[in-house]
Amino acid sequence: MNKYFILVLLFCSCFLVSGQQNDTLVLRFNEYLGYVKKFHPIAKQAELALSTGQANLLKARGGFDPKLDVDYAEKGF
Repeated sequence: MNKYFILVLLFCSCFLVSGQQNDTLVLRFNEYLGYVKKFHPIAKQAELALSTGQANLLKARGGFDPKLDVDYAEKGF
């Protein structure tokens, strides 16, 4: 009886060991950096700061655009 019990345990343990799957997910360094840039909170803050800087630059450049101004209250000769 003891012999059979040991054989059954050995048989079950072989299936348990062989049934485990190896982890095949390997991240390359570029993929890792992509995930960090996409999901890290500080990276998102940096992206917001860049877009704020671009908006301020566009606003500053807008001050040099030519404007057409009409004042109907006074006549100018």
